Amino acid sequence: MPLQSIKAQLDRIDDLICRRATGTPEEMAKKLGMCRANWFRWRDQLIGFGLPIAYDHVEKTCYYTQEGEAQFLCWQPREAPDKNKKVKLCEKMASLMT
Repeated sequence: MPLQSIKAQLDRIDDLICRRATGTPEEMAKKLGMCRANWFRWRDQLIGFGLPIAYDHVEKTCYYTQEGEAQFLCWQPREAPDKNKKVKLCEKMASLMT
C-alpha cells in the first residue's frame, strides 16, 4: 500500500474515533472499505503504538481514553541544513508498511 494511502487511512480512522463515529466493528470496517478482521488488525496495531483506543459498548463506538493528538508522520526541524541527515518516518509508521 502506498504511503499516501496509508496516511489517508490513518487520518480517516483518527477522524472517526475523534468524532466517536466509528459505529460497531462491522460498521467501521465498512466505512474503511475493509473486512472486520482487517479493522481489528489495524486497531490492534494502533493500540500497540500507544494510541489509547477503547470501545464503548453502550454507544457502540471507539473513542480515545485520553486527550491528545495522533501524529502518524514525524518531523524534527533542525537548526541548520545538514545534507548528511535524512528526514525519517516515525518507527511506528514505518512498521505499518511491513
